[in-house]
Amino acid sequence: MTKDVCFLKRPWVRAVCLLMLVGCGIKGPPLAPERPFLEKVATLAASVQGDTVILSWSVRGARKGLRGFVVFRATDRLSDPDCRECPRRFEKIGELTLDPDSKTLTFTDTIGPGSVHTYQVQPVDLAGSRGPGSNRVSVERAKADE
Repeated sequence: MTKDVCFLKRPWVRAVCLLMLVGCGIKGPPLAPERPFLEKVATLAASVQGDTVILSWSVRGARKGLRGFVVFRATDRLSDPDCRECPRRFEKIGELTLDPDSKTLTFTDTIGPGSVHTYQVQPVDLAGSRGPGSNRVSVERAKADE
């Protein structure tokens, strides 16, 4: 005589299958914990005074978790053909620590003649992670003999 044994007829097997089906109740891939997103720098502006560029900007929203800013510059020669669609090679030129009392922040840079300089600023949080880049501003300084 053959005994017909189905493993699903056992109560403990049913319980295990039901637990596997229900699980923890959360369906989908696991997600990393969210961290606060840094606000984009607002209204980056540049002014030129001789061979000096003064960058100024403000910060929107809360400053909690914000350590400071990183300033980047891309430099092109005026003698090079104008290429507005060409990608810019930005290099880090400085860091600025956040002053909690200041509404507007400034950074000063010295530029040479016969060049176009494009600037961008990124916020940095307390862990050192960078936020989104600001708008880009460009300044031009003609050659000294012009």
